[in-house]
Amino acid sequence: MDAGTFRTRSRRPFKPTTRRATEQAYRRRVADRFGRTRLDRIDHLELQEFVDELDAHGMNASTIEGTILPLRLVFRWARARGIVSVDPTDGLELPEKSSRQRVPPSPQDAARLLATVPDDDRAIWAMAMLAGPRRGELLGLDWSNVELKTSVLRVERSYDPTSRTFGRPKSKHGIRTIPITAALAPYLREHALRSGRRDGLVFGATANRPLDSHRLQERADEAWQAHDLTRVTLHACRHLYASMSIAAGVNAHALCRYMGHSSIAVTFDLYGHLFPGNESEAAALLDTYLERSFVWASTHLR
Repeated sequence: MDAGTFRTRSRRPFKPTTRRATEQAYRRRVADRFGRTRLDRIDHLELQEFVDELDAHGMNASTIEGTILPLRLVFRWARARGIVSVDPTDGLELPEKSSRQRVPPSPQDAARLLATVPDDDRAIWAMAMLAGPRRGELLGLDWSNVELKTSVLRVERSYDPTSRTFGRPKSKHGIRTIPITAALAPYLREHALRSGRRDGLVFGATANRPLDSHRLQERADEAWQAHDLTRVTLHACRHLYASMSIAAGVNAHALCRYMGHSSIAVTFDLYGHLFPGNESEAAALLDTYLERSFVWASTHLR
């Protein structure tokens, strides 16, 4: 991955976050078990037993999937180069991920959370809640991509705190334009006055040095604890933005673009339960449509 000789299926370099997560999973949970074993001596049954052991010890389904990821990648690389003829990770039975629905904070709770964070940090939390960028996109946002006059912001890059590098967003769909609401604009204007700059990083410690997101969270947690409020993360604020957009009537296609999802299927998988329309409502809408259609048809048939 580092040399660029092993790439994604679409022949793109792996992102630093994927590279880091893969190495961490390997060192923490795979190396001791398989690190000194020849690839052609690892079979499907052995890997399935490994998965079953992790599951029996109560490991989260997503963590188990992440643990298998470096093995999947290694065997994909080896098979493509003729080093092994069989990929033993094919067909592994992994525990099913939880289908628990995401429950973001209510707008009222969000308003209280926003009102109590330190003044210097309020704008980034407002941006997270009212525009929904990912954490790395917030840290990498430049003032040149914020158009207050036209009320839009352009997401064009992301910052990885671990590698301390700027790069493209999570996917090609991450490069997008998001509307700046009338509720968000005052926070950004105040932040520009407070920081004293309108170029460079919007939420940087300086114009060129990104904000420390861990300290940002710690400062907010201290304030929320003092006011007996339930903490949220920047990622939870992203879910809040999605839920409020849906409640406001933003259609799924538009929300998909604003969130930077790869497809509308992803949007529905994550937030489909929030879209209006239960069984009785759906039936009523269809009945109304059919009634009008039949009335029109009967009128013309006479």
